[in-house]
Amino acid sequence: MYISINWLNYVLNLRKTNLVNLQERLTLTGFEVEETKVVCALNKDDIVIDLAATTNRPDILSIAGIANEISSLTGIEIKKSFLKKQDINFFENSQRTEPSLTKQLNFPATLAYVGSKVENVNFQSSPIWLKRRLISNGINPEGNLIDLSNYFLLEWG
Repeated sequence: MYISINWLNYVLNLRKTNLVNLQERLTLTGFEVEETKVVCALNKDDIVIDLAATTNRPDILSIAGIANEISSLTGIEIKKSFLKKQDINFFENSQRTEPSLTKQLNFPATLAYVGSKVENVNFQSSPIWLKRRLISNGINPEGNLIDLSNYFLLEWG
């Protein structure tokens, strides 16, 4: 998995952290740092770590997961702005599901199930910051809808 240091700096404050020491700590805890390289993503350089994880650690295969691991290794706190819940009302202007449909689905072990429908979205170019993050992680930007799904997959797993 490619890990962008610029993206991690959005989540953790790694500016004062020695990258070599961080790589050594990750290696000592069971992660294999395959290589470190500099990637130019839309005229901005980014340091990218190619990290291999064992099969019993799927929790770190995302930016949030690896940030949590680095936070526990180094004591650097995750930025509150990353964890801040946005004030989004998912049910505003939405139609509620009929109770009969909910009974048909029958999710006995599920605490909550939320679905949403997005309408009137135009396929267009993604913002520059999103393109940079995708390029740094080895994904070619294609358009806002595909890029957004790739972004969430990389950030949250």
